Parts: sequence; structure tokens; C-alpha cells
Amino acid sequence: MKIIMRAVIITFILMCGITKAKADNTYTINATVINVNDGIVTCEDTDGNVWEFYGYGFKVNDAIVLIMNANHTTTIYDDMIEDVQK
Repeated sequence: MKIIMRAVIITFILMCGITKAKADNTYTINATVINVNDGIVTCEDTDGNVWEFYGYGFKVNDAIVLIMNANHTTTIYDDMIEDVQK
């Protein structure tokens, strides 16, 4: 019984750590849609970086927020868009 309880506690601790690591690895960027073509949305963030994602219902000049994943890297250029909010 003690082994099962320990396994449950260790699993819970690991899951909390994974969730926290994911939360610490995300951030947001404000951007503006600059082009929409066949579901490919191109946007430019406030620092002048250009990003693309697949999406529908977007139009040029829409203000959006990109939910980014830093991928534990040192530069923004390896980051990925996880979600987009209008």
C-alpha cells in the first residue's frame, strides 16, 4: 500500500512540474494581420517580426494576440504560435 501511495504522490508532483514548466514557457505578443491568403494568415508583431499561421475568419488590419511557446530557446525565432486571439 505504501508503494502505491508513493507512486501516486510522485506522479502528482511530476504532473504539477510539467504544467508549471509549460506555463512558464509561454508568453503573448500583440500583432496585426498584414495578409490573408487561402487560410494562411501573415501578421507582424510590434517589434517588426513577421509570423504566419493557418486560420480562418481573419482579415487585414485585425489586431490579434499571439500565444507563443518559447521552446526553451534563447531567441524568439525558434518560438511557435500555440494559439491566436482576436
